[in-house]
Amino acid sequence: MKGFISWSGDDAISSIVALVLMIAVIGIIAIIIIVYTYGVAVDVSAPKIVSARVYQPTPNQIVVTYTGGNDAAKFLGANVSIKNGPTSSASGWNWTHGEDNGAGQLDSTIGNSITATSNPGTSWTDLKDHVVVVGWFTDGMKQVIVDAYV
Repeated sequence: MKGFISWSGDDAISSIVALVLMIAVIGIIAIIIIVYTYGVAVDVSAPKIVSARVYQPTPNQIVVTYTGGNDAAKFLGANVSIKNGPTSSASGWNWTHGEDNGAGQLDSTIGNSITATSNPGTSWTDLKDHVVVVGWFTDGMKQVIVDAYV
């Protein structure tokens, strides 16, 4: 019959297109294997599990207490900073320590507290004082263990 289109073969796609697709899939699989083999995707260290409690017992005091955690044996201590209070530096507060490690430093003893007391005539602002506690550990890692507003 004339006028009808006929196919001479039953190939759905050409062999060249199939080869290009196969090479692309193999390349993607190879890249994934290389990334995991050389550790590019898993070069992030696990976070340490320790905690501290921050509270404001009076308008002119902020207390930070180290409460321990699973990685307490690796915890060496922490720096405490308070922003947006009467001043933004440790010299503007009177620090009271369980173990005196210097202004704004928290000892590694579980239950140890430090208290920041504002200077006479000033007070902290409720829910506007930003307290950040950054702990350091035996492996050299530093990590924020508290980031709160009181």
